[in-house]
Amino acid sequence: GSSDLLLAGVDGVAAWALSATRLTVSDNGGLDWSDVALPLGVTPKSVTAIAKVPSGELWLTTLKGSDTVDLYRKGSSASWSETTLVPDWSTATAGYPFQVGSVTITPGPGDMVTVVLLDELGNTTAIPRLFVSSDKGATFRQYHPPLTSAMNIYWTSVTFVTPTSGVIVGSYGAGGREAIFYTSDGGRSFSPTKVVGVPKESPTVFGTPFEAGANIELPVVETTSSGGERFSLFVSHNGGASLSGPVGKAINVGG
Repeated sequence: GSSDLLLAGVDGVAAWALSATRLTVSDNGGLDWSDVALPLGVTPKSVTAIAKVPSGELWLTTLKGSDTVDLYRKGSSASWSETTLVPDWSTATAGYPFQVGSVTITPGPGDMVTVVLLDELGNTTAIPRLFVSSDKGATFRQYHPPLTSAMNIYWTSVTFVTPTSGVIVGSYGAGGREAIFYTSDGGRSFSPTKVVGVPKESPTVFGTPFEAGANIELPVVETTSSGGERFSLFVSHNGGASLSGPVGKAINVGG
């Protein structure tokens, strides 16, 4: 029944659902579903994240101990391949018992795939580790922010639009301030994105950025003085270095 659903998600027309007994996937928006056998030795309850490319790769992760992650990839063949992602905690707080609290897999574009591991320290602080692959997960390189970096927060999305250009959205905990950073070197380094047009006095939430032609667009939801919400889009013409908006007319969605 639906009560034993553990994980579910959708990416375009690709969808997946993991229950206590099986993993099912769809490539046509949920009209048709097929069962997929989990990797040998993996139980449904041990799976921490799933991602699916429409008519393409299926990804999932499990924890290996408390601070390491096994990433599994299934292409068109019947077999799964496995890669172990070992976070480098050397730039984090000395003596802290590191523990992966959440995992996010983001396929694309092309042969790229990124995996984010978050060690959740408190209400506003987290230690992120970003793994970036340009060869469908065969090899990864790791990015770990310095201990003093403003990026040691809760990352909510990673969006690459080219193999070198991407943006990360994060927040300082539930209901906390939002932040966005960009890379122009494939995730080897990041800088804060300059956002122009968001009222500083209004609580705002950044959505997941997406590619729009040669641009990056960012959904923004602003809480108005009357308690309602206003939805708008912001755009970047320079790979995420700056975002400005609203583009077009903002939409009031309540209040």
